[in-house]
Amino acid sequence: MAAVLLLGEISFGTDAEGFAELDEANSETISQIAKLLSLDEKKLSWALTNYCAVQKGVAVRRRQQTNDAKMARDVLARGLYARSADWVVNALNYRLSLSRVVL
Repeated sequence: MAAVLLLGEISFGTDAEGFAELDEANSETISQIAKLLSLDEKKLSWALTNYCAVQKGVAVRRRQQTNDAKMARDVLARGLYARSADWVVNALNYRLSLSRVVL
């Protein structure tokens, strides 16, 4: 959950070509998120500002516009939150299931 909250703190700037770039103030936040999610910092930074598109069977790297990068960050946070909430519900249901009760 901490990673989801920290993702909301990430801010993006715009480079000279109009593409998204991470602000330098985000380096500590990116480091914390990467540690919490057991990811490589550089790969996480790359994934927040870029994406891969498959064209004719070949993966092509594309840079994101600033608004697209913000939406991708929000989608990642929502996905992490939904998966962790599902995990908690499933774990509780498993532990409280009647089939495990021994009479």
